[in-house]
Formats: sequence, C-alpha cells, structure tokens
Amino acid sequence: MVAVKNIARRLGDDISESKPILDSRLPDGSRVAAVIPPCSVNGVTLTIRKFNARHFGVEDLVRAGTLARCLANQLENYILSRKNILIAGGTGSGKPPCSMPSESSSVR
Repeated sequence: MVAVKNIARRLGDDISESKPILDSRLPDGSRVAAVIPPCSVNGVTLTIRKFNARHFGVEDLVRAGTLARCLANQLENYILSRKNILIAGGTGSGKPPCSMPSESSSVR
C-alpha cells in the first residue's frame, strides 16, 4: 500500500480510503491504475501499462504476415483517395497510432 501511495504522490495525485481508485499517467505516457480497499476486496491492485516505443510500418506488417499485401495496397489507395476508414480494435491494440495521419498522408 505504501508503494501505491508513493506512486500516486509522485504523479501529483492521491489514493486513500476516501479516494480508493487511481487512474493516472507516468511521465513516459504509461498508464497507472491502482485500487485499494474498500473498492478492492482482496487487497491492493496495481497495474502499469507500458506502451511499445516501436511503431510498425505497413511493410513490417506485411513481412510478419499480419497484413496481406493486397489489403495493404487497398488501404493505401483508400488513404490516397481520402476515403473514410473505420478503425476498430481492443484496448491497447494501437488504434490511435494507426489513425494518425502521416506528414505525407500516405501509408508507410
């Protein structure tokens, strides 16, 4: 419990019995979530979610077999044609980086 309180304090936040849930970010952008009693029945819960510093390009995904070449070509055509594209995925699957326009507005 002391470690969680110290983390909260370092982040300029507080966690206590009156405010038992902490949801914050570390300076590097990682997310910190902590829950203490009475909200956490079985004791203190601490989660730190670090983000991958490496961003995969389209060619990386094609090489890894994650994205078919024909789909990569189709996506590039849609982007160059300024078509609307719906990006969906689970938590932590990379939706924001995937949807950020590059400076040249093309697939990399």
